[in-house]
Amino acid sequence: MTVHSDIDRASIDRGTPQRTATQSVTLEIDGLPVTVPAGTSIMRAASLAGIAVPNFIKARTVAQANTCINHLRQIDAAIQEWALETKKAESQQVLYSDISAYLKGAVVCPAGGTTFLDSYAITTVSDKPTCVRVTKGDHPHLLPQSAN
Repeated sequence: MTVHSDIDRASIDRGTPQRTATQSVTLEIDGLPVTVPAGTSIMRAASLAGIAVPNFIKARTVAQANTCINHLRQIDAAIQEWALETKKAESQQVLYSDISAYLKGAVVCPAGGTTFLDSYAITTVSDKPTCVRVTKGDHPHLLPQSAN
């Protein structure tokens, strides 16, 4: 347990608004009693008590982005291998059925995808595959741009 002593805990944004309820509740967090206004989130209560809480959500988001980007690389490699073996032009349309044999295991976006088709979009041999689940935000699922 890490205790913060020199910060104004009330001013820290914890993702939930600070409550000003007239009723208070007492919680036990990590063995410590914490009294907060009713409706306060557990994360805010822990932080107000000086208990450092790891940012599990960010860690999960980053891990999902990294996994998805690796899937995009695998998909791109499958497209290139298929095109080379079947002598397809750069402008050739690509379907999942064309490349599925070149993919290893289930290739779905870990951020809620259930199938290849609800996770990824593929168009032509020359176009990079894209994730259709997470395209914006702090950790978008995008292949890095290659330097030309």
